[in-house]
Order: sequence, then C-alpha cells, then structure tokens
Amino acid sequence: MTGGRAGRRPSADAGVLVVAAVLVVGALALGLLAASPADREAQVNDPSPSAEEDPSAQESASPQDAAAPASAPVDGAVEGWRTASQTVVADVRPEVGDARDGDVSVAIDAPVVERATTALSTTVEVVPGETYRVSLSARTATASAADVAAALEVDSTRIGFPALSSGWAAVTGTFTAEPGQTRADVRLRLLGPVEGLSIDEISMTPQGGGADVVVDGSFERVRSRTGIVNDTLILPEAAPVLAVRMAEGDATWRVRRAGETVAKGTATLRDGVTPVALDGAPQGYLTVTVTDADGAEASASLAVVDLAGARPVSDGRFGIAAHLLADSNTGAADAIRAVGFGAARHSVTWSASEYEPGVYLFPDEVTRQFDVLASHGIGLLGIVNYENSLYDDGRTPSSPEAVEAFGRYAGVVANRYDVIGLEVFNEFDSLRFNSGECGAEARCYALLVRAAAEGVRAIDPDLPVVVGGISTYDGDWLEELWRGGAIDDTDIVSFHPYNAWDAPERIAGYLADARERMREITGETRPIWLTELGWTTGDERGEGLSLWDQAAYLVRAETTALGSGADRVFWYDLVNDSADDDLHEGNFGLFSQREDGASALRPKPAAFAQTLLIEAIGGRDAAGRDDLAGGAHSYRFGAGDDVVRVAWSTSGTRKATFPSATDVIVTTLRGEVSRVTPEDGRVTVSLTDSPVVIEASDGGDPSSSPSPEAAPEDDRVARPEAGTRVSHSWFRRVRGCPTRRTVRRTRP
Repeated sequence: MTGGRAGRRPSADAGVLVVAAVLVVGALALGLLAASPADREAQVNDPSPSAEEDPSAQESASPQDAAAPASAPVDGAVEGWRTASQTVVADVRPEVGDARDGDVSVAIDAPVVERATTALSTTVEVVPGETYRVSLSARTATASAADVAAALEVDSTRIGFPALSSGWAAVTGTFTAEPGQTRADVRLRLLGPVEGLSIDEISMTPQGGGADVVVDGSFERVRSRTGIVNDTLILPEAAPVLAVRMAEGDATWRVRRAGETVAKGTATLRDGVTPVALDGAPQGYLTVTVTDADGAEASASLAVVDLAGARPVSDGRFGIAAHLLADSNTGAADAIRAVGFGAARHSVTWSASEYEPGVYLFPDEVTRQFDVLASHGIGLLGIVNYENSLYDDGRTPSSPEAVEAFGRYAGVVANRYDVIGLEVFNEFDSLRFNSGECGAEARCYALLVRAAAEGVRAIDPDLPVVVGGISTYDGDWLEELWRGGAIDDTDIVSFHPYNAWDAPERIAGYLADARERMREITGETRPIWLTELGWTTGDERGEGLSLWDQAAYLVRAETTALGSGADRVFWYDLVNDSADDDLHEGNFGLFSQREDGASALRPKPAAFAQTLLIEAIGGRDAAGRDDLAGGAHSYRFGAGDDVVRVAWSTSGTRKATFPSATDVIVTTLRGEVSRVTPEDGRVTVSLTDSPVVIEASDGGDPSSSPSPEAAPEDDRVARPEAGTRVSHSWFRRVRGCPTRRTVRRTRP
C-alpha cells in the first residue's frame, strides 16, 4: 500500500528475530558463541579479515534499490555447491537480478538458527603452503546497515561479516594451506538467524598470482525447470522480478489485470535463468505471460503486494491448514511464509505413530515436514487425532483402555514435537470423523480431553491443550462440555464456524456467545482459536463462491474474528486438493495446484487478499469495532496515532464518514489505491461487500470515532442470535458430509 508505511511497526515475531540476531552477534564479538570445537578453532584462527563497501555497487544504488533489491529467488539449485537441508535452514537458493557478478547470486533466509550450521559449501583444490586471498560480496535486503550472524570459513579460518545493507559490500581475508594440504572446504556458516542475506563472487586466488580455485563462485550454473521458475509468485510491488528459463533471444512479456494489459515490455533471455523485471506492474492480482524467441509461452498468476519490507510480515495470529504429505503441497512452507502466516495446523495421526502398544515410531516424512516448518519460523498446531487399530477395533477410542492409550499418545507427541499447542481430535462432533461406540456427544469427547490433558501436562505443563475443534459453532455442545467439568483440562477453546457460510460476520456473535456461556457455567473464560475456517470455489453442488468472493469472505471472516476477540484463526486450506476447479471439497485452497509453465504454486485471489490483510494489519493488536450502523462494518487495529481500519458493507453500497485532519489512503481488495482528502475535517469512504483498508497517509489515525452516513438499522447479519444451533443436516448439505462414516475428505 502506498502511504502510511513508515509508521508501521514490525510483528512481534519479527522483533524477536531481530533481537535474537543482535544478541548472537554480540556474543560473537565477546567470543561467547561456539557451537562446536571446529567453531572455537575457527574463532581462534580468525585472520582479522577486512570488509569494505563495493563503490561500484553503492554508486549505482537508488533509494528504492536500497530498500528492495530487484531480485527473485529461483525454484532450483546451484550446481557444484552443497546446500543445507530445509529442515535446518529455511532457504538457500539461487536468485536472479541485481547480482554483483553475472545474473545469479545465492539468497539465504534463516529466521530460525538453533546452532551454528553450514548453509552453503564446496571443496577446492589448493597448493600446500600457499596463501590465498579470500573474498566475497554480500548484502541484505535492508536499507540500513545491520550486523549479520554469518561468516565465511575456509577449513578452520573464519572471515567474519561486517554490518550489511542492500548495497553489495566486499568481505576479504586470507587463508594459508597447511604443508601437504591439497584440498580445503569453503563454507558459508550461519551463526544465528539471518534474513534476506545474499552472497556472490566467492573467490580464492593465490597471493603470488594465479587462477581462482573456486569453481563458479558467482553461481551462474543453475539447475531448474523451464518456464517461470520463481520459488514464489507473491512478489513485492517495489521490485517484481520473474526468474525465466526459456529459449535464448528476444522475448516479450505482458501483465494483465482482469483481462486488461497494465504493463508490458521486452527482455533478452540468456542461457540458463534470466531475471525479467516487470517494470510498471501494479499492486494486485495479476496474470503474466512471457513469450520467448521461439514463440513458446509461459503464463502464471501473480500476487503483487506493496510491502513495508523485503517480505510480508509474519503474524502468528494467522494460521493455515496444510496437507503437508500431499504432492500438491510440495514447497508448502515457502508458500506459507510468503503469505505471512505465522502458524500451520496439521495432524499427528495416532494410527501412523503407535505400531505396537506403547511403541511409537513417527513417520520420517511427517517429522521432516514439521522440521521444515520450524526452520521457516512457522509455529505448528498439532492435532492428536483419530483412532488406532490396536484399540477398540480401530474405532474412535471410547473404552477405558483405548482412552488411556490416547492420552499416552498425546504425551508422546508433546515430547516429540515442538508445537504451539496440541488440539484434541478434529471435529469429534461429526460422524464423518467419529466412529466411536460412545458417540459424538460432548460427554464422550470429555473423556479424550481429560486423558490428553493428563498426558500432555506430565510432559510439559505449559503446553496449551486446545479443546473443541467441532465442525460448526455449536453453543449447546460446548455448554455440555463445560457442565461436565472439561474447563479444567482446557487451555484454549476451538471451533470451526462453518455455519457462518453465507455471512462471515456471524462469527462475532459466535465468539460472544462462546465466551458468555463459558463464563456463565464455569465462572472462567479461555482464549479462543478458530482452528479451521474456509470457503470453496468449487461449485459442483451450487454452493461454491467465485474466486473474488472467496477473497472477500476470507478478509471479512478473519477481520471479524480477530476484531471480536479470537486470538488465532486458521484458514482451510493452503492448496486446492484437486486440479478439477469444480469439485466442492477440492477447492478451499488459497493456491491452485502447479501447472506447466511455472514452478511455484499459483496464487488465487484469496492468496493476494490474505497477504494484503496481513501486511495491512502489520502486527497491530485488534482495537475493536467502530460503531457503524446500516450494515457497515469497520474494525480497528493498532493504537494511538498508528491505527489501520478494515471496513465493508453487507447491505449494498454505503458511505461512511470519518473525522480526519489528514488525507487517508484507501486500498481495495483488488489492490487499487486511492487518496481521499478531508472536507471540513471529514473524509467519506464508500463501502461495498468487498473490504477496503483505510489508513492515514502520514501513518496517523484518521479518526477515533467514525460515524456512518447511513441511518442506523438492525444489523442482523453482523449480530446473529447468540447460540443459534445449526442442524447437522445443514452441515452435511454445505460441507458435503455423508450421513454415515463411509467417505472422508482429506484429513487436516
């Protein structure tokens, strides 16, 4: 968004990472951080390297370039170099554009580094006793210089990094081979979290003269698919760049929005991967087509977003359900982080974890995927889920023996994985997932809750036990749960408000009713997470939304939820489960499945809207709903003079007026930005069912007490009757649930 960004504070998660990086670098300066004997030896043998700015790079950098290098990470690998697994380092990828030498550099992103680790390495041939001049070029994606917890090592010699900004800087040192030594390992070491680090031109040349012994230190040999090979198709508006591998020669590109050309240009494609800067491409949900010299075309959808920083903020209040084991979800963690989600929800399925009574072996691929989430700084909400054939004939546990075993399994999961919470079962109230003899009543669920809570707290008393996870908001079901005493085993309450299917604003009433009943029955309340919520674009049953209505419902639902007191909200789901656009269950995703022509997952309009919303809120706390009538909704995020509003109407076009001493910036759900100037100290904003973001042009609060132009009227959509219970026949009709447990949709 244009305007208002200078005053935007980073998310809490981002702040933690910055502090962590500073502490790590401070520890390095004091000689306090040594993750291994090799690290300690490297520090002792530090040859006092020098670091200097590269004048040619600095002179060519404009202010915009300083804030946002025009480059794009590639879905590929640099040949001849070894890279760390994504289970340890989030991303070590080739990137094209604004390289110091040639077209390619290496981008390293590691928001979580638990111990010193090698991100990138190669082995070189050296002459015994020879002294080499070692150098590299490095930069970050930040406009201001900051310390970087990284170093280049040649065997035990460490060359530390200076403070870096987005201008390329040269880092130099020396290395002397031991007598008889003919090979040396060159390693890029991470000593703490780093984000947006780029490396280029690694070289080792004999001081007495001779050739560079580092093979392809400029990383030009990239292995990738053909077509558009970005690792993500969510691009920053300041510098949207495509990574393209197509036929060499002159190519053309065209960017369209809603079928209209909004930017076009030419590029000369070279052998390998070539950067193509989409100059003039505006913020929005766009489609790009590249035509190469042979007339072949590659097309992809893009979400181009005006970002305050080099990437979207990460906000832990926003979560996503992902089917991490599905082929369609390959690269899920990169997509999750590109949007700005801070959390993901996934099952730790009992049947796949306990093979003999009391013997647990978690699938390697599940563990790997969870480790990849962790390396990306994405919190995991685990679900202890379903049944095990060792107990109750493979039905949902209900016998004392099976319930006790379920509790032990929950404790083992808590001990095995680093999670932000463990949710007890998924949609226990639905016969689609519950086959137990006891049934789907709350009293039956309470048995599992007690067992799971005891198992978890024996391992980690502070780990949140998330209770509920029911298929719709059902106040009577939850009331029965509380009357049975389950509140004592509950840290977080969860439900899936799919009964807000035709009006997302109903979520406000559900949240209020849930808190009211909890307080009335128990005298206490618990935080509420909406652990599953979504809308499909598949219309096989006549109930799917259009792509843009899905985007609007997402923003309305999540804004209403967070603005009405939910602590977290998890969208269902990340990627369409089917390539058939018409299937009901197959099209809840924010992304479409991959197709020929582009390596990355293809964003739907909802992915653009989700990124836009997370970026707009920018980590600000929910500050309540404005007192608007006439079907108009406006929720505030932030405090003091740093407030952003998300607003819309559920009853046709409405005009809302806000007292304001300054211009305001209004951004539509399609990314279009306009400036509204106050008249007589007030601004007027038109609202429709497609939300807009409203922020002051100078970062200030346009108003603390807005009033709508429309006359007050009963707002029945936004404030439904509290506690309304939707029949399961309705749920089966909307969600496609069978009346008997014969078919399951893909488990979360």
